[in-house]
Amino acid sequence: MKSLNSVLLTLVLLTSAAVSPAADSREVKRLFAKPPREYASGPLWVWNDLLTEEQVRDTMRDLADQEVR
Repeated sequence: MKSLNSVLLTLVLLTSAAVSPAADSREVKRLFAKPPREYASGPLWVWNDLLTEEQVRDTMRDLADQEVR
C-alpha cells in the first residue's frame, strides 16, 4: 500500500508540475523531503504476549521518536 501511495503521489506531483515547472519543482522537492502525513508509513505492531503498561508506553515513545503516527 505504501508503494502505491508513493506512486500516486509521484503522479499527482508530476502532473501538477507541468503547469508551472519552476515553482512546482520546488514544491515536489519539498514534498519528497517531508511527505504529508497521509503518506506516512503505518506501524505493524504485533502482540505475541501480554505486555506491561511500561512496554506499551516505551513502544509508543519509540514510534513517536521515529515520527510514526
